[in-house]
Amino acid sequence: MQKVGCKKLVSILFILLLVVAMVIMTSGCDKDNSDGDDSGSEVESDYNNSEPDTSENSNNNNNNGTTPGTKEDNTPGTTDNNTDIITTPKYVNPLTGLPTEKDLLGQRPVSIMINNLQKATPQIGIASADILYECLTEGGITRLLMVVLDYEKLNVVGSVRSSRDYFINFSQNHDAIYIHAGGSVYAYDALSKRDVDNLDGVKMGTISSIMFYRDEERKKTMGYEHSLMTTGEKIVAGIQKKQYRTAIKQNFKNPMQFVDYGKRVTLGGDASLDIRLPYSKGQVVDLVYDKDTGKYLRYQFSGVKHIDGETGEQLAFDNVIVILTDMWVIEGDKNNCLKVITTGEGKGYYATGGRYIPIKWSKSNVDSPIVFTNNDGTPLLLNRGKTFISVIDKDTKYNMNYSD
Repeated sequence: MQKVGCKKLVSILFILLLVVAMVIMTSGCDKDNSDGDDSGSEVESDYNNSEPDTSENSNNNNNNGTTPGTKEDNTPGTTDNNTDIITTPKYVNPLTGLPTEKDLLGQRPVSIMINNLQKATPQIGIASADILYECLTEGGITRLLMVVLDYEKLNVVGSVRSSRDYFINFSQNHDAIYIHAGGSVYAYDALSKRDVDNLDGVKMGTISSIMFYRDEERKKTMGYEHSLMTTGEKIVAGIQKKQYRTAIKQNFKNPMQFVDYGKRVTLGGDASLDIRLPYSKGQVVDLVYDKDTGKYLRYQFSGVKHIDGETGEQLAFDNVIVILTDMWVIEGDKNNCLKVITTGEGKGYYATGGRYIPIKWSKSNVDSPIVFTNNDGTPLLLNRGKTFISVIDKDTKYNMNYSD
């Protein structure tokens, strides 16, 4: 009797387990079908909009009650569509954040002083700049400093002109080898006292002949002083001859900090569709936003397209940084050379994607890299691409969104 009772108990438990299993399976099937055709949906990606909103109304939508330049304003935006998978490139250029064919991360860049008199335009090879600086010199004219990392690939570049001491400081922002042709007394004093690695087209004897040559056509049409050129091959030869260091300094802090690959910065500040920078009466620069390319196109001399004579293309930038500082004519200087403050702390602006925000800059000494931050002190993240940096008198009547 005891054995029969046990068998019945086992049978009852087995039947109960079967019933429970059937209930679970039935409820699972009902759950799968309860949402209709949702079984084919995909998880939404973090990348939503490929184009930043540059309409006037977007300012109110993006600010959320915050002041332009706060952390909330300047967080990276979203770009790619929902199904794209972002593959981080193996190598990137640390000056632009863009992919490269070879590893340039530890390489030292060069910086080249470029003539910017209207008579000397178009310049050659200037579109190859990863970063382009502009600052006023004496007589109401400006000079340009192009910073290039992969300089071996340069074809012809020029015309190369003389140095000013504050341009050396811009070059030191990137630990670059400084290329020039002559310079002011203040520049030569700085080069001597600070032991700056430089290649001079005037006072270096055989280096000058190795590094530079005169373009005969430019000499005829523009003048002797506007004809000095160089090439990537000649730059390499000059660096080797001088035995300069070609690796970036250990623990060097790159001032160019970029948003994560595959994302874009969408600023919450005001619209910035035409940045006007009046360096002087004779040199008024405009950077006009092209919504089709997402870049700022450069004009100078009050409306003239800034063209690279090698490519025939207008200069275009993903990022525009305006550094506001103090500058004045040095008292008693017969050439009216300028004193430009490049160290300490100051204010400025960052524009990208058709909008801008106020920022801060700091530089502890003439040979240290510059640091860019948001107004709240957090690091300024840039969109990947080329950057134009304007260093301008803070009392100039610049306009970050000029309209006629």
